[in-house]
Amino acid sequence: MTSYGAYARAQPPDMPPARLGLLGGLELRCGGVAIPLSVAAQRLLAFLALHNRHLRRSTVAYTLWMNSVENRAAANLRTVLWRLRKLERSLVVSDGPYLRIGGNVQIDVVELTGATRQLIADPQALEAPKVTAETLSKELLPGWDDDWVLLERERLRQLRLHGLEALCKRLTALGLYEPAIEAGLIAVALEPLRETTQCALIEAHLDEGNVSEAVRQYDVYRDLLDESLGIAPGRQLRSVIAPYR
Repeated sequence: MTSYGAYARAQPPDMPPARLGLLGGLELRCGGVAIPLSVAAQRLLAFLALHNRHLRRSTVAYTLWMNSVENRAAANLRTVLWRLRKLERSLVVSDGPYLRIGGNVQIDVVELTGATRQLIADPQALEAPKVTAETLSKELLPGWDDDWVLLERERLRQLRLHGLEALCKRLTALGLYEPAIEAGLIAVALEPLRETTQCALIEAHLDEGNVSEAVRQYDVYRDLLDESLGIAPGRQLRSVIAPYR
């Protein structure tokens, strides 16, 4: 495993941007090399990356070390910043009382958010999507229970649901049924009671010509709704399946 010091000594002057992954777990890669980080460094980079704007040092220190007195929290922040700068000076930008993630750091959540919003804006566009079902299936920082992570995780979960649904529709429109159905199934697993996602999946089955799969999926969803909420599927979904019952 590469150490801080070994990586810092090996940096070439034209090294490619650092890449910070937060989906499915935190990983920092610099020059294509995975870099081990302390827990404190992971939390600092994740916090700055998720906010992706200038933040006051005092806010960062208080949030990440809220159980410490103010002076101790500030000292902890300075120590982590010093260690990160030894690793790669551009990871965190310091601007007086403010900090932010480095502008040249590639962040997978930022990329996913942009590509997913573009997909959602026009799910029927006949061009290859820039996001995959595999990427949309990944949870933000699984196992982390900080309040600031939980809030962003739920926001991203909603975006992932909309994205998977839109991806299912886009791939169906392109005639790419296998990945369309995969996207629909991932979305259904993420939120089984979401009717618009069930509808997109059922329509993918029908468009492929698999009526039996569509009817089976409808029946499973109908029974789940009845057991969970005591209600029937909505009018739109009933109208989709009605010609085949």
